[in-house]
Parts: sequence; structure tokens; C-alpha cells
Amino acid sequence: MDENIIKKCTVVRHKLHQMAEPSNKEIETKKFLIEFLEKNSCLEIHDEGKWFYAVYRAKEKEPGIAFRSEIDAVPVKETTDLAYKSLTEGMSHTCGHDGHCAALLATALHIERTGANCDVYFLFQHAEEIGAGAKECLKMLEENDIAEIYGCHNA
Repeated sequence: MDENIIKKCTVVRHKLHQMAEPSNKEIETKKFLIEFLEKNSCLEIHDEGKWFYAVYRAKEKEPGIAFRSEIDAVPVKETTDLAYKSLTEGMSHTCGHDGHCAALLATALHIERTGANCDVYFLFQHAEEIGAGAKECLKMLEENDIAEIYGCHNA
């Protein structure tokens, strides 16, 4: 992967870590992520209210695939002294969702640059920590020809 993409997405991860927002209140997080994609890509962006997705459109019409990340934080006080520690009292990304988002952004930028043989959807899901967001995002899968969806977790 291009080193510039990695550098950009590391900066994004640190900013997301600072702006930890609770489930169903990921307003600034979603806005920040959409603005990043608008500035750094030509992907289609679909704002669905509490959540959004971006799409890379391939020339071929094979069934699409999707990659998913969560955007919410957890109600846990930040206990680190990181330069980019959470600025939201009582909330943090100790769940790793800031890293998941940064990795998904990097994947989106990489696929846009290198191409794919099918449409690729990048889902940024809200309310994962309370188990509510995935159900609301099902319509994306139902409305599009998506054969598979993948998520990742930090190792």
C-alpha cells in the first residue's frame, strides 16, 4: 500500500481517537469521515443519517463485496497519556474502532487507486457497541448486489 495513504490514515486514526462519540451520537465522527473521503477520493458517498457508505464502481458487473467498520466509542474513561487521547469526557476508543475506521479508509483509497473487478462498498456503521447499528444497515445489503461483507478487528 502507498506510504502516503498510510500516513494520511494514521493522522485520521489519531483525530478519531480524540473525538470519541457514543453509539447513535456519532455526528462529528461521521461528518469527519465523509469530509475525508470527499477530499481524498472520488468514491460515491451515500449518507444514511446515522451511518454512511462509500462505493467504488467497477466497470464489470460482478456481484459486489463490502467491507465494514464501526464508528462509535465506548463509555470508558481514557487512561492513557497519548498525545491524541480522547477529548470527550468519559468516552474513548479503547474498543479500537478508530483503528478499524482508519484501516477501512486506507482500504478504500487503495482500491480506488488500484481498481477491483466488482463494486466495492465501504460501510461505516454506527451503534455497534450497543448492538443496534447492524440491523439498520441491512438495507444497504438488500438494495445492492452484495455477495459478501467483511469486517476486521485490530490484532
